[in-house]
Amino acid sequence: MQPHIFYDFDGTLADSLPAHIKFLHDMNSRFDVDLELPAIEDYEACKRLVKTPMIEFIRNAGFPENLVKRVLMMYKKTFRQNSKYKVKFFNGMPNVIESLFQEGYSQSIISSNFLRNFQPVLERENLDYLFLHEIDRNRLKKYYQGSKAECMIILAERLKLPYSQFVYVGDTEEDYDATQQAEVVFVGVGYGWGISPDDTRFPVAESPSHLQKILMRLSKS
Repeated sequence: MQPHIFYDFDGTLADSLPAHIKFLHDMNSRFDVDLELPAIEDYEACKRLVKTPMIEFIRNAGFPENLVKRVLMMYKKTFRQNSKYKVKFFNGMPNVIESLFQEGYSQSIISSNFLRNFQPVLERENLDYLFLHEIDRNRLKKYYQGSKAECMIILAERLKLPYSQFVYVGDTEEDYDATQQAEVVFVGVGYGWGISPDDTRFPVAESPSHLQKILMRLSKS
């Protein structure tokens, strides 16, 4: 039996970090804060700023508390609509998703991001129809107490999936913790934002093509 693969979105399927750092640079200039933000090209330094939800990302970048909510408002108002903040899939990821679909794998998304942010990215690549479920922050809050772990537990029961056939692919320690609570299989992505390629607690993908190999190997174990 082939496992049902559930993905995080940001840092796993798509690389939205450069767009987010660009946004923070723009807000730094707009509000004349004079923060020393990392260059967009310095990917490792940029990764160290990442926090979720977005309000914590803004705080971690150093914006003063009296501006945090204003920057968040600008994010909600402009990020999705502005083409200079275009979010792109990691190189080769669309091919991986399509190949796994052709092989008969069920694939879904459980993300702390909002559907309004990631659905246009899926549609732009004509990939939205390949996902059985697209669960975002709003649905997590409404149906699963805001918990990825709770969502995984309920979906595993609803889909009648043995926990060993439920695989979650993510890029943060929080993703791993959720799978531990739900007792499902975790695969980390070392090319993302928060998983070390040297982690030995779980399989770690070095690239999208390597991720595909890991997922197909799991279906044979």
